[in-house]
Amino acid sequence: MNSFALRQDRVKHCTVAINNFAKAKQWQQALGQIDVMWNESLVPDVVAYSAAIKACEKGAKWQHALGLFEEMRNIDVTPNSFAYSATIGACAKGGQWQRACHFLESMREDGEVSNVITYSAAISACEKGARWQQALSLLSMMRDDPASMPDIIAYAAAVSACEKG
Repeated sequence: MNSFALRQDRVKHCTVAINNFAKAKQWQQALGQIDVMWNESLVPDVVAYSAAIKACEKGAKWQHALGLFEEMRNIDVTPNSFAYSATIGACAKGGQWQRACHFLESMREDGEVSNVITYSAAISACEKGARWQQALSLLSMMRDDPASMPDIIAYAAAVSACEKG
């Protein structure tokens, strides 16, 4: 195996570890794997960053998720729908409805396809912030998007936002 293939293999192994830490809600260990990659002169890819952001989402560490998203952008790693979804989810869990909506808009501007998960997470963020008008606006946008038909979770979050508003 050549050195490039070995490096790519190592990145994959670290990414698997990050995913496992995310599933176990061990966000600090997941972030540690990003550090390991940098210490080994490996550049984390979008899959590794997405997994680390997901770990932060599961650990309710929205600030760390935003930091990883920005770091990814700063090193010219293009975020994909998974990175956006995890970031929006982290913002939702942190009650950061404005940030969640911002990332949903950025996702669309970057040409990434939003889906029921990303919309539902943004609606949930609006629900936590008692922003019923924004939640209903997102629900309306969702209904107009054939790739993102609302499900029971989206409707329940919108109804809850209305109850809180």
